[in-house]
Amino acid sequence: MATQDLTQGSGAPAGHLPVRIYSMERVLDFSSAPGAIPGNEAISEVLQLFNVPAKTRVIHVMVETLTAEGGAGTVDIGDGTDPNGFISAHDANAIGNSANSLALTEAAPNTVTGYSNGKYYSAADTIDMVLGAALDAAKLRVVVTMLYAG
Repeated sequence: MATQDLTQGSGAPAGHLPVRIYSMERVLDFSSAPGAIPGNEAISEVLQLFNVPAKTRVIHVMVETLTAEGGAGTVDIGDGTDPNGFISAHDANAIGNSANSLALTEAAPNTVTGYSNGKYYSAADTIDMVLGAALDAAKLRVVVTMLYAG
């Protein structure tokens, strides 16, 4: 069997575009400081954080509390299909972080829980945050890593 060189030097094979992996970050300041998100964000409010292009796999999502809310406050991160698909009930009242990591739902057979193993988007969408309580003091940092193959 013959070997065929499809690498065409150090670039991608002819007719293929390189796949890009990138991370984006957004800091959300719910306080009344200059540059903060306007108003007291309310319970169940949906904040669209990141655009996800078609043909993209979201690999990892992380949320970090930089400034604690000081009262009741949780956030979910997901999309319009599953509002807490990536992260469910992150505590905005304590300094710390949450990230999606592989979780299984026990059954016959076991299945992946939510988007714990990432999610492929064949059509454009957004990564959203849903507030579990009104926030007026918290400062959160959200980081998303995507693999774009479009």
